[in-house]
Amino acid sequence: MSERTIEFEDGWRKVYTGELKDDKRHGNGKMVWENGAKYSGEWKNDKMDGLGKYTFSDGKIPKEHIGRFKNGLPNGKGLLTYKNGNIYDGDFKDGKRHGKGTMKCPDGTKYVGEWKDAKEHGQGTFTYPNGSKDEGVWRNGEFVE
Repeated sequence: MSERTIEFEDGWRKVYTGELKDDKRHGNGKMVWENGAKYSGEWKNDKMDGLGKYTFSDGKIPKEHIGRFKNGLPNGKGLLTYKNGNIYDGDFKDGKRHGKGTMKCPDGTKYVGEWKDAKEHGQGTFTYPNGSKDEGVWRNGEFVE
């Protein structure tokens, strides 16, 4: 294990602790950004790649992503927790909800079905807090039939 401080051209200071290969982050490691964001998990060729946990800290809506990463973005199965209490459990592609997944909200609202580019898209069921449902086909986040 070795530790180094990395400062990129964009001015972000980052501290990485973990395995290196050919002077690149590769294997298991942890990165902490100066804004408080953190990633702990697998790296490949200097990018988050494999199983890992990313904790957001810049005031954005997502709070934490646990799952698979590829080329620095969530890809494959993952669990995304939002600051408002919403939880998405499902597939990701290039950092977006994409494939099959379930979004649960604290008020009891739930969507189970297909996603495309972070929107409900394809076959799915939206359940409201009162128990009523919209079941059928969704396009770009809108119920169509």
